[in-house]
Amino acid sequence: MTFRPIPSPVAGESVLAVVPRPTYPFVDAGWRRRTRLFTGRALDADTLEREQEARAGNLALLGQTLSPGVVLGLECVFEPPASGETGLGFLRIAPGLGIAASGEDVTLGREVRVAIADLLPEGPPPRVAILVAVPVVRWVRGRFDPLAPCERDESEDAFSDEQRVDGVAFELVPWDDAWRALDDATASSRNALAYAIFDIEASLGTGDVAPWQHRGVPLAVLGFGASGLDWLDRYAVVRLGGHAPARTALIPGAGHRALWQARLLQLAAHVDEARGTGALPTAEALGLGLLPPAGIVPPDAVDLAPLTNRFFPPTWRLRAAPIPLEQLDGVLARAASLAPLSTTVSEEVLVLVPVPQAVYEPNLLVHDETPDPLFQQEIDRLVGERKEWLGRRLYLRSRRDIVVGAIDRRALVSDPYPGPDRLRDEGDIPPTQTNDDT
Repeated sequence: MTFRPIPSPVAGESVLAVVPRPTYPFVDAGWRRRTRLFTGRALDADTLEREQEARAGNLALLGQTLSPGVVLGLECVFEPPASGETGLGFLRIAPGLGIAASGEDVTLGREVRVAIADLLPEGPPPRVAILVAVPVVRWVRGRFDPLAPCERDESEDAFSDEQRVDGVAFELVPWDDAWRALDDATASSRNALAYAIFDIEASLGTGDVAPWQHRGVPLAVLGFGASGLDWLDRYAVVRLGGHAPARTALIPGAGHRALWQARLLQLAAHVDEARGTGALPTAEALGLGLLPPAGIVPPDAVDLAPLTNRFFPPTWRLRAAPIPLEQLDGVLARAASLAPLSTTVSEEVLVLVPVPQAVYEPNLLVHDETPDPLFQQEIDRLVGERKEWLGRRLYLRSRRDIVVGAIDRRALVSDPYPGPDRLRDEGDIPPTQTNDDT
């Protein structure tokens, strides 16, 4: 703020107060400090650093206009230790892009292999921890060319290229009981912990983010046991980012679209990883206490002829119906916001079988349907009519052979009977004469 004296003051006039109250030079503008550039000013390292901080801050503000989460890639896979090795194993993180809740982007250009032990503090591992990709800024000094054949020359240190580089650091954030206290059953159950995380996010207000999202971009939640890592769940904490921010929910506690999609993907990933290449386990064997209100299950979860349940709890009542493939996304979107289904109570579930629009029929899955007697009556009538016309054709051919044979027997060529172009076994057809044939 620039201060100027009062022009042409009245006798005895003085300043009583300034609103807003100036805080300079005690104000902490942070990255909002802008460099005042003018002709002839010398640029130093501090000035250029402030300019980069201001630019990064503006980019972060722009990133806050999008929903935080994973935009592309950043898949996390557990790699167990090799035979004969000790340790907790490794995490392989694929390249990708994410947006943190602060608006900063997290970019990983290559696959990274990280030892789990390097991410944990000293002592026993926590029961539950969340893997987070944190945006960081590091100063790179010196010439660090690993392929350079020459030894380091200290006389060249004055010409070293000092750079400020954006990077990514991976952290394991232990579960804080202040978020929600976990008992032993919840901490050891992949499904129960995932829905505890879903409940925390659904209870947040508009514009709020989960506590673990303040650190960076969540990539996976890890559950540890006595023998090491028991399971790794990606979609319990990963949310689709880069879209418009979530709107205010019409129903408090209902959540948002990214959360509904995560519930669907979490079930599909859990079932696929548990199954592997073997037979499909049941929901009870997988320890699934809650299921999303809409989801995708393997084709062998139910048998359609007759309708047999092979995955869901035996107390559930199932119905099956076909649906055009083009309408499946709309049905899933409308049902995704409903309350989860409990496997401990009796539920009624509709199993939808997507089929192409060209073959869709409402009763496509009905196998014991009794046809209407009118169908058989109409078939019998048409068969009788066909038999009558074939008999008339046979009579006319016999009359033709008599006439042609009387004129010249060498020109007589009789038609084969039965005809080679018949559609089915037509039976014995006697020649039929009508008044129209005379």
